[in-house]
Amino acid sequence: MITVLMSTYNGEKYLREQLDSILSQKIIDVNLLIRDDGSKDSTLNILNEYKNKYSNVMFYLGSNVGCARSFYQLVLDAPESEYYAFADQDDVWDSNKLYEAISKINHIPKNQPSLYLSSIRPVDKELNIIPYKKSNEIKPAFGIALTQAIAPGCSYVFNSTLLNEFRRLGIENVDIHDWALFRVATALNSYIYYDINPYFSYRQHENNLIGAQHSKLGHWIGRFKRFFNSDYQNVRSRMAKKLKEVYFNDMTAENKKLAEVFINYDFSIINKIELIKNKKIGMVKKSDNLILKILILIGRV
Repeated sequence: MITVLMSTYNGEKYLREQLDSILSQKIIDVNLLIRDDGSKDSTLNILNEYKNKYSNVMFYLGSNVGCARSFYQLVLDAPESEYYAFADQDDVWDSNKLYEAISKINHIPKNQPSLYLSSIRPVDKELNIIPYKKSNEIKPAFGIALTQAIAPGCSYVFNSTLLNEFRRLGIENVDIHDWALFRVATALNSYIYYDINPYFSYRQHENNLIGAQHSKLGHWIGRFKRFFNSDYQNVRSRMAKKLKEVYFNDMTAENKKLAEVFINYDFSIINKIELIKNKKIGMVKKSDNLILKILILIGRV
């Protein structure tokens, strides 16, 4: 059994296509739990329609708390299930998305946290494929997770053990729900499978929160804005401290050391240099790594 967790907000334009694609998965036991984050359009009418039509569709209303906390509230409210998946409201899944994901992690013992994530197939609002460079194989590790998320949450499938570990973090500590889950998974040395093959169409459109990230100009404009946004300043080191507070006793000796190096980097120039030289902490792309080093030197990680 797998429970798909979806947060909706003013999603009337593309929601039906996504709901249909989730309900057409090649897995029998799929439940869909939706939390609406205060929609003002006809999203609720659509959800009511699907709830009345399908016994495995459930939804409830919530106050507007933003995407990250809305998804984390779903994590807290999720019913018992073997596996869980995050779903955006505007994508379209291939019929074998969940089957392929679960097949990569179902051999892992249930008491070991496990996470599947994958690359994306970006499409425009009409579902035409946007030319993109196919992902290389990435080995997920705590040192990478401290600096970035390597895949969007809409690709995530994870087991109940990881969900329960994620619940320990607490909603007040969640900045970005998918990156937070990725950091928790790597901190606890979970089994993580990164799939270079995408099994869903990742729709980019005018209302998509990160759609502009797929143009070079939009990517750098987004980064520039985040640099001056106080909410994003030191977001990495702040989360590293929270991970230490919650999970330190359950982390491996190596991950504990990496966390300490990251947390203490701003105490002195020597600590900053130690972090810059640490080969296990860094971002996947060389250009991103260069920017990371600059942020370390100016105390903005």
